[in-house]
Amino acid sequence: MSVRIQYKESPYFRIYSISVVGSFNSFNSEQGMMQKDKMSWYIDVNLEPGEYFYKFIINDTIQLVDPLANLYSVDENGAVWSIMVINDEGNQLNYYQQHELTIDEYILWGRIIGTDEEIPLNKKRFNLCIDEKVVVRLGFTGVTGMHEVSLLWIEPNGSLYSYSQNSLCEDTIESPIYLWFWMNLNEINEDYFEGTWTIKLFIDGDYVLEDKIMINSGVVYQRYGNYRIEA
Repeated sequence: MSVRIQYKESPYFRIYSISVVGSFNSFNSEQGMMQKDKMSWYIDVNLEPGEYFYKFIINDTIQLVDPLANLYSVDENGAVWSIMVINDEGNQLNYYQQHELTIDEYILWGRIIGTDEEIPLNKKRFNLCIDEKVVVRLGFTGVTGMHEVSLLWIEPNGSLYSYSQNSLCEDTIESPIYLWFWMNLNEINEDYFEGTWTIKLFIDGDYVLEDKIMINSGVVYQRYGNYRIEA
């Protein structure tokens, strides 16, 4: 059976290459290179009856699940994979499991924030001399099904610095469910990375939001017991 796998590009996130890797091509990205048609990327694959795990590799680095998939699974390393099932008649099965969530809380701060801590104002400026981290805390409610949450750290020059992912599963006990993402500032070369950084959030492979933060290395000194920062 010929199946078309597609990924719709967001106008807020530039993609210059995308491939699909999975159990149907031995997880070989060279065999899964997708073609672009306007704002959509696609590839046609021939599949025998069976169950297939797959995900996208965007810009040769970022791995995301298929936003159009309606079935996901977590492997032994905690990574989320999209699942496609072809039955014996050669038809793709559709599962109508609900995958929903609400982002109830988004907080930026300079350290890991406990779930019982309330931060009155998101921190937008960070200093390499006094801040150890940039931390994003996300709180989710109304979670049904399984989800992949991905956070990208984009340098001032537009290059990807790093990205990290967490799986998010329905939990009937705890609400909201919290996830933390952070970047260690003591690992950054201050001569190169000062300026405005961009944080991009993806849920289940879909672009959701972005935010801007400023990172600099202004001089910090003490005068009459008060700390000041000069940029």
